[in-house]
Amino acid sequence: MKIFSVLVIFIAFYINSNNFIKASIQENFTINGCNVNLRTSFSQNSPLLVQDNKLYRPTNKAETLLFSQNEIVEIYCEEWINHFVINSKKTFRGSLNAICANGNNFLIHGMNITFPFQDLKCKHLPRFTRKPTTIKCYNEDDNAVLHEIGYQIDKNRFLSLYESCFNGQRTWYTKYNIDKFWNNFIHFKRPTIFENDVYNMSKNYYNTIIQKEKLREIFSGSLPKEIQELYENGGFFNRGHLAASSDFIFPSNKNLTFHLINVAPQWSKFNSGNCAKIETATANYAAKMSKNLTTYTGTFGVINFKAYGVNKDFYLGNEILPVPKLYYRIIMNDDIGVVLIGVNDPFPKNIKNISDYIICQDISDDYKWDASFDLWYTNRKSIGKGYSYACELNEFLKIVKISDIEKISGILGVTKKKYFNTYSVIIIISVAAIFSLLAAIGFLIYIEKLSNHCLKKPWELKATNNYDRFINDPKHKI
Repeated sequence: MKIFSVLVIFIAFYINSNNFIKASIQENFTINGCNVNLRTSFSQNSPLLVQDNKLYRPTNKAETLLFSQNEIVEIYCEEWINHFVINSKKTFRGSLNAICANGNNFLIHGMNITFPFQDLKCKHLPRFTRKPTTIKCYNEDDNAVLHEIGYQIDKNRFLSLYESCFNGQRTWYTKYNIDKFWNNFIHFKRPTIFENDVYNMSKNYYNTIIQKEKLREIFSGSLPKEIQELYENGGFFNRGHLAASSDFIFPSNKNLTFHLINVAPQWSKFNSGNCAKIETATANYAAKMSKNLTTYTGTFGVINFKAYGVNKDFYLGNEILPVPKLYYRIIMNDDIGVVLIGVNDPFPKNIKNISDYIICQDISDDYKWDASFDLWYTNRKSIGKGYSYACELNEFLKIVKISDIEKISGILGVTKKKYFNTYSVIIIISVAAIFSLLAAIGFLIYIEKLSNHCLKKPWELKATNNYDRFINDPKHKI
């Protein structure tokens, strides 16, 4: 009993001392460092954060950014056009060095004044820049080169957030990283206008009225009932993001995704359906596993309406914007990866033969997926939300020729291989049922023959040349 009492006292002492140590560390950090709360310290017009000549990345999963005392972070708006507004005062410098003082307070280098971080704002979100390169990016398209999207901080510094493989008409894919400390704490108001310096558009081809005009042109004036009903119920082509704004943490980075080079026509039902679920699964997996992920989100093929008697590729505008048949997202970490593919077509009649949309072997049911993918997996076969499936990356790359991906050695996002998937179980049960049925039929035939033989009368047996055997059988002698 004494030993038990001593043990209880020791555990209580350990817990209290551990809490005291944690509190001391937190208090010491507050005194000697800075905590910037992501929810309360950032707004729509917060400046871009730069550190070590790179876009700033969080160093922990917490709701706060942690800086040591005297740590310097560069904050950027733009010179002259988009000036800083600090405590309601303007300064026309393009970037400033903010030095951690304590708590939520930063000292602005050269101004000798300390401000709470939330008081450091731009007049509006910093403008971003598209920087074309000469790097080929798609093996089957000589016109496709990488375009970097990012910020021109000064004459010598361009900080890229993502790269788009673009051929002047179509973006084959956008490549970027999802941070292992991904979170969605900061509220972001989506802009209504997309940056466009790549398409010569005389009209807004994403406008629903213009979309319907183009569809009527395809169908010679009258839309099929199924398509007409979809439009009447809020169905239309969205600007489908390739790099999703939700994959980034800070408002300045989210804003970069609103460029027409980073979108393609996407049916709204798919956009808010399985496409969104794939995006959510990817970000959740990065955060859960604490892994930095490289993603390629792209398009493949062009949709048509051959099931409705129109075997013609469909474009928005005057053959300007191809409407993709498929969207895909490649997810990679080191030498493992997977690709999730979604059908950009909510019409059951169009995809009656789903095999037309399967471009590589579907492995969705061959493995047990990490829980991050549960919401996608349970909804993936919904045609209305955009039928989707998964493939091994090496097999997919035999069809979709992305230049800079090397062969990978494992499958990302799965925990173990299923020895019997749904299809194999169905096949085994079907085969077993067939054999059972054949055995039953054979047994019934045997019983019928045996009963017919035993019930025959002597004159019937004679007719079959068995009369003598019947008469000579001792059992039948009187």
